[in-house]
Amino acid sequence: ALPEHHVADIDGVPVTTPARTVVDLARSLPFPAAVVVAESALRAGRTDRAELDRVLRDCCWTWPGVRRAARGVDVAGDGSDSPLETLCRLLFVRHGLPPADQQALLVDPRDGWFARVDFLWPAHRTVVEADGRTKYGEPADLWREKLRQERIEELGYAVVRVTWGQVTRQPAETVARVLRGFVRGATLTDHLCQLHD
Repeated sequence: ALPEHHVADIDGVPVTTPARTVVDLARSLPFPAAVVVAESALRAGRTDRAELDRVLRDCCWTWPGVRRAARGVDVAGDGSDSPLETLCRLLFVRHGLPPADQQALLVDPRDGWFARVDFLWPAHRTVVEADGRTKYGEPADLWREKLRQERIEELGYAVVRVTWGQVTRQPAETVARVLRGFVRGATLTDHLCQLHD
């Protein structure tokens, strides 16, 4: 007996709406996976925060997992472009790193070249790129990415690359690598200042 606005029709088959599906999944999935599902649905435009909140209000707070679902929806943001970026953001928050700017633009004032980066800590002059293998389908893709990283480093930023395996199986070491990036970023900044003096 689902509320009418929790049900959609696809080719004559009644299904739960994306918002209700997100909430139902978030009730039973581990917290990081629940946030990934919510952010993926938001990013794809399948639902919005108001609809998710409405579905949560309709659910009885005594249902198993509803409070966990509410927490997952509440934490879901709109800055991540992939599940790996979502997991990175949750990892950084869990380990107490300062908030990063997501999908930030770095611009080279000399010629207007720019790069959009996954995570940026401007004060620490550090960039984190969440790398999946699918973005390097051709050798030319890897070459372009190497040149892109070189330009970012020329602007005085340390670049730390993290993979799915590192984030999910080596979380503490991944955070330690980001913190080492903060140190490198400070060193790069000092070096650039000396060059411009």
